[in-house]
Formats: sequence, C-alpha cells, structure tokens
Amino acid sequence: MPLIALDARLNAYREGGIAEYTRHLAENLAGLDPEGAYALIQHVRMRTPLLKAPNWQLWHAFTPPHHRFERIALALELARWRPTLLHSPDFIPPRFGARHFVITVHDLTFLRYPHFQTADSLRYYRGNFAAALRQAAHILTNAEAIKNELIDLGVPEQRISVHPLGVDHTRFRPLPESEVRRLLAARKVPPGCVLFVGTFEPRKNLSGLLQAYAVLRQKLADAPPLLLIGRRGWLYQEIFAQAKALDLDDHLIWLENLPSAELPAFYNGAAVLVQPSFYEGFGFPP
Repeated sequence: MPLIALDARLNAYREGGIAEYTRHLAENLAGLDPEGAYALIQHVRMRTPLLKAPNWQLWHAFTPPHHRFERIALALELARWRPTLLHSPDFIPPRFGARHFVITVHDLTFLRYPHFQTADSLRYYRGNFAAALRQAAHILTNAEAIKNELIDLGVPEQRISVHPLGVDHTRFRPLPESEVRRLLAARKVPPGCVLFVGTFEPRKNLSGLLQAYAVLRQKLADAPPLLLIGRRGWLYQEIFAQAKALDLDDHLIWLENLPSAELPAFYNGAAVLVQPSFYEGFGFPP
C-alpha cells in the first residue's frame, strides 16, 4: 500500500497561514480516508501530536523549517522512512527521501515583492524554489491567480491543480451577542472596532492602513479603535514606529498570538474587516 507523508514541521513554530492549512489538511484527510497509509512529520520540539488516527504514523524530525541546509538534512532523515509520496505544504521539499513529491504554492511574494522580504528569506526561497518546481511531480495552489503566475514561470498547466480552501463553519459562524461581548471584554476590547487580522509585516500594507486610519481620525474624532490581531513577522519594527509617529498609540489595540479558538468572536464583534495587503495567497483579495 502506498505510504503518503505530510510535512507538518512548521506547526511547531507558528499558528495560522500555512500551519493552519496543514493542520486542517491532516484532520480532514484522516476523516475522508480511514484506511489508507499515512504519516505526519512533526518537529521534535512539538510535544503534542497534531493528529491521532489509527492509520496515521507519527514521525519526529530534527530539521527545522526554513533552515539553510533543510533540503539535505530533511532528506537524510526521510531516508529511514522512505514514503511513497511526500506532500510539502510549505513550498520547498527535501532533495530526496521519497519516491514522489507534491508541493503547495500559496503565493509568490518573494518574486513579486522581494523588497518585503528579509535577506535570509529571499536567499531561502530564491535558492530553492526553481529546484522545487522541477522536482515536484505535481503542484497544488489555492487560487487560479497563483496557478497563472506559475504558468508564466514555465510550469506546464497539467502539473498544477487548484484546490480552493474551505471555511470551518463549525467555528466561523454568527455567535450569540452575549458570548461575543464576554470574550471581547476578557481581552479588554470594545465591540465595533475596525479589525485587521494577519501577520505584522510590510506585505500586509499596515503602513497604508495606519495612514488611512490617521486620516479617518482627523475627520471623525469618535472613530472606533483599530484592532490588529496577529503576530510579528519580518521587518515589523517600522510598523510600530509609524504608529507612534502618527500619534495613534492610544487608538490602536494590538492582540498578538491570540489563540485561534478565540478569533471567531472578534470577527463577530467588529464593525468592519479591512484587508489592505499588497499581495496575498490563500485565495484572499486583493
């Protein structure tokens, strides 16, 4: 029986984004196919199994994600398991260690907006991405736009499949007002805020959002607070410096590393959701 492995090492380091995608992929695949042979690769620093299912093995790897020697180091670790297929949901697969490789490409920020990346990030993706595209037996994307960008890079269309992402309606749904107010009050957040959710980094255009919010406050003195939920990404320092320079500190609420289970309440409690990003993956606008 073919043995399919899923690389979930990133989940030991962060929540949201690709890590959330990987977690849901594993959970839903376990429910869809209770008889196939699967394995989940977690980093050793993650003590709790991401998934428990009778037909899923749990493999522990020492190689951290985004390490400069990741493609070789992880390949050597995989040699003891030799899966039939390895799915790398974070773009870059190891050089060897499985019979076939599938990757998911969420976006091409490092090509479209390289000035929004750190030098280390650019070296990692630029140094490995072309090889990853050649190596992958198949490539998944979650938007037609990303598929078209890959075709522009010379990837044959038949090697790309678009699989739009879903929404967990058991979590993201209208909640009772009393529950929303209770959860917001516990975080000292008033209802009716302007809400941003995402990583605090230049690609998200928080600079533009802060400037727009400053203009709003000039025209509307009683404008609701701006609530920013997320975590610090690369090059975040300028964002906090700009907020101070615009004299907005008293009107901003920063919630960092909020547990994902609490997030639906803040969507429910917001007056408006803003998405100012220059560029996004995951099928989101713009």
